[in-house]
Amino acid sequence: MDLHVAGTSASFFSERFNMDKRNLAVQVLESLRKGIPPQRGVELYSVGNEKLIDGIKKYHLSGISDRGIIRFISGSWGSGKTHFFRLLREVAFQHDCLVSSVELDLNSAALNKFEKVFYAIVSHVLTPTYYSEHERIETAQFRTVLQESLAYLSTGSRLIANKIAHEQFVKASELLMSNHAIDIDFKKMVQHYWQTFLPESAAPGVAQTREEILQWFSGEGSLGQYRKRFGVSKMVSKENAKLMLQSLAGFVRQAGYRGLVILFDEAEQAYSVMRKSALRDAQNNLLSLINNIESLSGLFMVYATTPDFYTDPKHGIDTYGALAGRIGKPEQRPPRALDTLLT
Repeated sequence: MDLHVAGTSASFFSERFNMDKRNLAVQVLESLRKGIPPQRGVELYSVGNEKLIDGIKKYHLSGISDRGIIRFISGSWGSGKTHFFRLLREVAFQHDCLVSSVELDLNSAALNKFEKVFYAIVSHVLTPTYYSEHERIETAQFRTVLQESLAYLSTGSRLIANKIAHEQFVKASELLMSNHAIDIDFKKMVQHYWQTFLPESAAPGVAQTREEILQWFSGEGSLGQYRKRFGVSKMVSKENAKLMLQSLAGFVRQAGYRGLVILFDEAEQAYSVMRKSALRDAQNNLLSLINNIESLSGLFMVYATTPDFYTDPKHGIDTYGALAGRIGKPEQRPPRALDTLLT
């Protein structure tokens, strides 16, 4: 087979990271010298978060396969939330997890429209191998997840091939279709993507077909065109977005990863400029996530925002007693790794 990416997830990421440590250290120093916070190699220069990171490894990442977890981070502007997320991303990769970093804002991923949040999660998901192989991170890398999952379920390795044998496709498809934790249309679209790697699928239009399939996961296109070409009965929508997130978690675990870490950054305080009805929809969605998170095995969500999120009298969670009661407020002391805001 024609192999073009090599790696076995966490072990490969660790080996590659260690191999390139010297070059990475030089890049980090050059970036810091210019006053630009490096996006890579955060572990090489980050200090002060050791106990918190150790606790996350021990109590959160170690249990991600068994239950869903959500935690909240509070910090004022410039307090280091983005830096912490970059550090946590690298730690998650070393623990064989996928990572999706999502900036919650009114235009692309407002929490009151959870289907858009799902689109953002899918389009920003990264695998350890992709992160280690590419200096520049692009969006819409769910294709890498689909390719690595096909390799893993058909061969037990994550060596990505340009073509697969028919019996390998059948093996992967049977395993996928037997997983009842994944929505049937989700499975159909994955299977159709895998099908493009069969030898008989080599055609000028294969690249376009793959793009159309990826667009389904991003909510683009019409149901009519997808029903006709791929036999699905629905699009990702407001009504089923949480079900699709559950399916994504199940798919990630079946593909051999320990889970998916989702880093939500309320970077623009989107909740503070929402209309009252939109704010309540966003709060309901967040409350629903909290109430159902434990059943979403394979997900670890971290939600970072400013103190106003908790205390603002017009837009904070104090305006919604049920949500405030579930989240609580950060204590005025240094955090400990086992701190739990959820009651």
